[in-house]
Amino acid sequence: MALIVPDAEFARSYARAHRLQPDIAALVEDAGFQGVLGEAIRRANQSLSVLERVRHFRLMAEPFSIENGMMTPTLKLKRQEIYRAYRELFECLYETRH
Repeated sequence: MALIVPDAEFARSYARAHRLQPDIAALVEDAGFQGVLGEAIRRANQSLSVLERVRHFRLMAEPFSIENGMMTPTLKLKRQEIYRAYRELFECLYETRH
């Protein structure tokens, strides 16, 4: 399972090419945008072991940052904080696995 924050430049480029507003919150809900990123994940999964592969993912509109408490000052993810903030989402993604 993965929470993925799309690259801002890629999101803007996709929005321009598809004549959409470059609003990341709207793009992460767009089926076409999800499909393009899903395909990229599928391609990346080909070079990963079975245990490393992303099977379920959710696109996130807000990047993890120091300001929102999801990263340390040395830019490491605060995994426990992320889990606490997105617990229901993780549980939902986990349930779709079964």
